[in-house]
Amino acid sequence: MSRYEVATPNVIVRVGGPSNPFWSYYSAAVDETVIVEAPTFELDGVSVVGRFLAESHDERRVRDGLSEHQFEGPLVETPSTRLTLILRVSDRGLIVRSRWELAGAGRLTKSMGRDQMVFLAVNRIDDDRLTEVRFSDFDRHRHSYRPAEVSHGRSTSLVAAGPLFVIERSGHSVLVAYEHGSHSDPFVEVVVDTESVALRARKGSYLDRQPLPYSSVWTHVGIVAGGVNDVAHEFRTFLLDHQPDSLGSRRSETFYNTWAMQERSMWWHGGRYLDPMREETILAEIDAAHDIGVDAFVIDTGWYTKTGDWRVNPERFSADLAAVRARLELYGMRMGLWFGPTSAAVTSEVFMARPNLQMSLEGIRADAREVCETEASVSMCLVSEYADYFVEQLIRLYRETNVSIFKWDAVGQYGCDDPGHRHGDSSHTRQERADSYSFQLPLVLTEIARRLASEIPDAVVDFDVTEPGRSFGLSFLSAGRFFLVNNGPYFTSFDIPGFENENTNLLFYAGGARARAVRASTDFDRWIPSNLLLCHYLPDDPTSSQLANVASMVLGHNGLWGELSRVSLDGRALLRSVLHHYRRVRDDISRAAPTGPTYVGSSPEVHEKIAEGRGVVAAFSPFAQSFRYVTRHPVSAEIWHTPGVRVLPTTEGHAILEFSFPNDDGSALVFFG
Repeated sequence: MSRYEVATPNVIVRVGGPSNPFWSYYSAAVDETVIVEAPTFELDGVSVVGRFLAESHDERRVRDGLSEHQFEGPLVETPSTRLTLILRVSDRGLIVRSRWELAGAGRLTKSMGRDQMVFLAVNRIDDDRLTEVRFSDFDRHRHSYRPAEVSHGRSTSLVAAGPLFVIERSGHSVLVAYEHGSHSDPFVEVVVDTESVALRARKGSYLDRQPLPYSSVWTHVGIVAGGVNDVAHEFRTFLLDHQPDSLGSRRSETFYNTWAMQERSMWWHGGRYLDPMREETILAEIDAAHDIGVDAFVIDTGWYTKTGDWRVNPERFSADLAAVRARLELYGMRMGLWFGPTSAAVTSEVFMARPNLQMSLEGIRADAREVCETEASVSMCLVSEYADYFVEQLIRLYRETNVSIFKWDAVGQYGCDDPGHRHGDSSHTRQERADSYSFQLPLVLTEIARRLASEIPDAVVDFDVTEPGRSFGLSFLSAGRFFLVNNGPYFTSFDIPGFENENTNLLFYAGGARARAVRASTDFDRWIPSNLLLCHYLPDDPTSSQLANVASMVLGHNGLWGELSRVSLDGRALLRSVLHHYRRVRDDISRAAPTGPTYVGSSPEVHEKIAEGRGVVAAFSPFAQSFRYVTRHPVSAEIWHTPGVRVLPTTEGHAILEFSFPNDDGSALVFFG
């Protein structure tokens, strides 16, 4: 049996060979090896272990610093079936991405009535300590997903959701994770026993009697010196630098979105959501956005004539958004547009031509519904040919309008069991078709985002997961970002009656409350860099509110919304000054792991994000007080700060920060570098 080896300065991967029937990972830094066991699956009613005889090795450069290796050969047990092992290896990172493909004449089966597949397993030893990391627990009080770390100690019998597990050993840790849309209803699960930690299909991974070829989900394996904290630091670096095909979604830019302005039109100004969707209004907002230093301007719902066709509304804007595009190009700003990926108006060309691609459940197609004051629309199935059509429309719009930022909204993970799409036919049960739809949906969304990134320079796709039941996991992060918090909690989240016909937004107004609630999403920053989780803050006067919001935003969430053209000239000057200094160190802030002894809402609350001396310290206090903070990291001598801060150097190169807040809800920033 042949053996192949892939080596980087940090990792050696070996495939094949008599002592390693699948592949292994060797870390030179800790002199340890992890054996990655072959997958298992059921072919034509027979359980098969996916050991294979690797006969070839093909390598390609995905981009600078990242290579892909493909090893292909026949299965040992069923040579007529061939397996391809695909590994993504970074020149500098410690985490290897892998997946596998099957090809041949066989069919995947479910003789036990459920998925019979293990994607990957790694060996474990008796003294291993296990920590599960979840990213998709939905907190209704925050109205947002939030991370959770759960210690399982030395458990030898466990089934958990993940998607990430840390196996701590003496002096080092092993990371195992999978890419899918993990949440409280997992489609992939982590199974622990005395010998291994395995990533197992739970439901929807394939259809009974599904013919080959078949591709597995991506998985992660890594060895990191140290414990959970060290793994978290390495993992966030992996997400930033080593996971995606394209780094366009990893850029730190300041984004403005028109949605809050549209909501205010409805709830504050006695108008409609679409009243601000006029060229003159948008151009005024663009002027104001440029004045304060925004990099990207996203026009939310209502710019189009009808969903599905996705053509610019000529009654609201010049052809192909020509005037808007010209103004943005004059200022060097990028343009973004809102899309409902599943929505198609009842008179749209695509629905008229392919009504069979509408989503259905139990044979019922839901009635059309109005989409934000535009024509009534139906929900189309993305796990069908409709996905190909949708990609074509986005690429067309890029060519016509130069849009490079795509905000996707209103895509739940459930809702279709139609037998005429790409998730089962009439020979499969309704439940199996529904599970297949839900399993495939996050993978389809990821593939669309990947295709856009390959066609459009620096394309960014922001997937809105501001409601429960939307797929939030590591798959989509390989190609795009998440739009994490919309308005935050609603009055109805707190059982407050009387809002049936009222605006139910709880955090809709200027001040520190919204900033504090949205800032809580920096909990993710330990594992997922904040610039991959777009959240929006308010720019409104007075100064105290602006400081609370912009000091939160520069921790990495990068979003603003509201009515920029209504902000005072002094307010714009403040925002412009902060964003000017932020721009100089924002890449350092994104790269810096969060440091701080406090939590969101504490008194005082301090966030430190400094990498190699450059970055920010943001401080907040709900009450009038003075306090001192010493930076955990050495800092640059080049310093800019907002009022109320005194900065003193230490002999070790750190900084003593003396904060003085004379009033409640105080906020301050110190930029280094």
